[in-house]
Amino acid sequence: MDDVCVYALGTDLYHNGSIQFRYQNGVIASYFYSIFGPQADDQETMELVGTTGRLRLVRHTGMLDVVRDRGAEREVLDLRQTGFGGSHFGADAELIRELRRFYDGAPPLVSARCGLEATRMVMAALRKMSRIGIHSKRGRTSAILRAKNVSTQKKTNRFTARKAPRKI
Repeated sequence: MDDVCVYALGTDLYHNGSIQFRYQNGVIASYFYSIFGPQADDQETMELVGTTGRLRLVRHTGMLDVVRDRGAEREVLDLRQTGFGGSHFGADAELIRELRRFYDGAPPLVSARCGLEATRMVMAALRKMSRIGIHSKRGRTSAILRAKNVSTQKKTNRFTARKAPRKI
């Protein structure tokens, strides 16, 4: 099944983006995501690029490509688990199982602090995209900005030239 709703006028979802993070220790991470398009093995990918390596997850295959030590080491991990053929590649069922484990007293997979940091990064990226939109090299304006009738240019006059001369 093809997921091409991103091309529909008025879409309000961020189906793709590129975000850079700079951590306090100087590490710069680049996060690019694209989760739409014609059916393909790499239809949905997540890639994290650092200064000495890269992680690239291809959701449809369940493979994680790990590059370390400036390319000196490379490993491909098969992350498919039971239920991979199910809804959202098994993630829906796993979420329910994890919630049950947590309810039964198991510690969470990540700390509240890590969850907060992840949420803060996502919210910062969403605020930025909502403010300036998503652009391609061709200058495509996001559908949200088109719907709001907002210019993507930072310094633009916000008036329309009159078609008829004014009467004095």
